[in-house]
Amino acid sequence: MPHYLWKGVDVHGHPVEGAIESADKSLVLDELRKHDIFKVRFNRVLAYKLQFPLQEELLVRFLAQLHRLLESGLEFVDCLSFIIRYQNNALFSYILCSLRKDIQEGKSLSAAFRRYEAGFPSIFLHLIEVAENSGKLLDVLKELLDFFSFQNRFAQEQRKLITYPLVVFFIALLLFIGILLFIVPVFKTMFLSSASDLPWSTMGLIVLSDSLRHSPQYWVIGSIGAIVFVLYVHRSFGWGWLLRFIPGFHTIEESIRLLFYARSMMISLKAGTQLREALSLGVPLFPKRLQNEVRMVHDQIDAGKSLVDAYSTSKLFPPLFVHLVAVGESSGHLAPTFERIAALYQERIERRMNFLNSLIEPVFTLVLAVGILVVLLSIYLPIFSIAEHF
Repeated sequence: MPHYLWKGVDVHGHPVEGAIESADKSLVLDELRKHDIFKVRFNRVLAYKLQFPLQEELLVRFLAQLHRLLESGLEFVDCLSFIIRYQNNALFSYILCSLRKDIQEGKSLSAAFRRYEAGFPSIFLHLIEVAENSGKLLDVLKELLDFFSFQNRFAQEQRKLITYPLVVFFIALLLFIGILLFIVPVFKTMFLSSASDLPWSTMGLIVLSDSLRHSPQYWVIGSIGAIVFVLYVHRSFGWGWLLRFIPGFHTIEESIRLLFYARSMMISLKAGTQLREALSLGVPLFPKRLQNEVRMVHDQIDAGKSLVDAYSTSKLFPPLFVHLVAVGESSGHLAPTFERIAALYQERIERRMNFLNSLIEPVFTLVLAVGILVVLLSIYLPIFSIAEHF
């Protein structure tokens, strides 16, 4: 059944909005008019989009607004109404309107959120339930806001790291294609008519130029295939896999995984979550290819092994991580221990990312300069060779 977000005005001229599922918009319109709601506009929300996770930026902004409004003393439903009023994303507005409607009908907060569990991370859904049962909603929302803000900031840093190399690569690619199409053909006849042997790089440019001009379909197919492959890899493994091609980033990627895992454990244990549940909430923070190994470690803990012994069996958790967990386990203060681990890895990551950010621009500028030099030498060396015969 189609999903619709509707917006209109009531008899007092106040804007109102809501979410509804209906096969016929005219029936919805008639029903709204019975409730004195006019000037109704509909936005259709595609059902399949409700099965995808929400953007982290949206979630962070929602948590920040919700925490501030609740802190000011507003009721939860009033907070949702205020956020919806100034929300530009139709999909998220639809979800929030549905949440508000469910809560107004008497559903629990956690049950309302779990209706759209595909859109919200598992740690968010679980901690909302814990907060609702313990009455610590404001504290848990603050912890979740810090957690997802932190994740979003590091995701932006990762995108920033890969954006510059991609921009440089595409600019270089466009320049190279322009040279193959417009410059190499001008010199081709002169090069081939000369008696001197051509350098291998010049012959390569001529072959590529002929291929691009006479068989462009292969270049188009190859380009589409490369784009599809990169998009598939990105959707399956995330930015981290693409960034592994940047020297030195593999270590940062491992540290980021451990940082998010430690922060997840910290906020889960602080909120009062049982250790077993906290462990399971940390699994999705690892890439899919590593989640089974993490589950095996957690299974050993469920079987009665200590945290230290279980973590020691996996290469995913380095000796420093295991040593700090051992200290926390022996003292019985695991939440502060995971907080210290997170702080340690955060400092390490920020230091290495600053180093990479300072290094990546000159390195790729140098690579681009070397590439341009090779192309120019491939064109001008045969010209110098021909000039020697005169």
